[in-house]
Amino acid sequence: MYTGTSRALLFTLLCSVILIGLCLAELGAVSRVLGDADTYRRSGASILTFQAPGQIDAARCEALKTLPNVNHAGALRENPAGMRPAALPGHSIPQRDVTEGFIQLLTAAGSDTGAAPGPGIVLSDQVANALGRDAGGTIHTAADSIPVRAVFPFPDDGRKPGLGYTVLAPVSDRGTPFDECWIEVWPQAEPVAAHLRSTLISDGDAQTRPQLSQLNSRLGQSFPGERLFVERITEFAAPIAGLAGVVIGFAMVRMRRLELASARHSGVTPATQTLILLGEALVPALVSVLVTAATVMLVTGLPGTLDPAALRGLSARVCLTLVPALLLGVITGALTTREKHLFRYFKART
Repeated sequence: MYTGTSRALLFTLLCSVILIGLCLAELGAVSRVLGDADTYRRSGASILTFQAPGQIDAARCEALKTLPNVNHAGALRENPAGMRPAALPGHSIPQRDVTEGFIQLLTAAGSDTGAAPGPGIVLSDQVANALGRDAGGTIHTAADSIPVRAVFPFPDDGRKPGLGYTVLAPVSDRGTPFDECWIEVWPQAEPVAAHLRSTLISDGDAQTRPQLSQLNSRLGQSFPGERLFVERITEFAAPIAGLAGVVIGFAMVRMRRLELASARHSGVTPATQTLILLGEALVPALVSVLVTAATVMLVTGLPGTLDPAALRGLSARVCLTLVPALLLGVITGALTTREKHLFRYFKART
């Protein structure tokens, strides 16, 4: 029993191959869902726009950020004066006066970080390219020099036009009504949209009826993340790991049934033998888990990996399912091994 017949190396390799294969498959399937969700959010599909010219209360709009799943909220209004940079004489760039929350909403671009706080304007990427300026630069006008605080992307990918070539100027004066209130909702929640009407100063008339729309509807009104996650091809990775563990654990014992029955004939009790078998089985189980954990940490630590903590949690579920299942297989194999079948085991071997 102590001479290497437990084939620890063989079963360690077998468990490691199964665990690593299942975990990498799970990581790949879930990463695709996370990637699709990230693409959806970065396209602006998670942003709702509420248009009511001259009827939006900016303070109420930004207060919507306190609602569940609302990551950013901000208001904007047209500035007819525009901005006239010295670099483009006789040319006026469209300008919108916005709240701080609106700047964070656009510059975050689907992530959890936005423009750094501070004075200055925010440029769309088209304006930044036209003026040859980037974040940290300065734009000179006839009246002043204005620092560029950030640059935001606004591609023509299906999102509503209007901000592709514009300057956003943060304003502290919220007494004047705004024209629109934007909120970024993620994960998406339908009841949140109903709260946008609370930003109205007045109900207006039929000609200025508020309009609620999605910034980019090209990818659908909602992201079916829950369905994609549940229907992924590796949904049963953990149960498969458990089944494999039971089979391997049972095989580890059944391959040694002649030796085990002989030991019992020599006076080893079934309980003692089962404890020894469990101890031996823990070696390949734990080593394979450690090897798999190292592999998962390496893969999920690569740059650009989305939500590595969640991916590691799913992999841990697969690993932690195999270990008790393998021990269960060992116990089952031990219980089905009989001393009275010693001669039968011997005949089967010969």
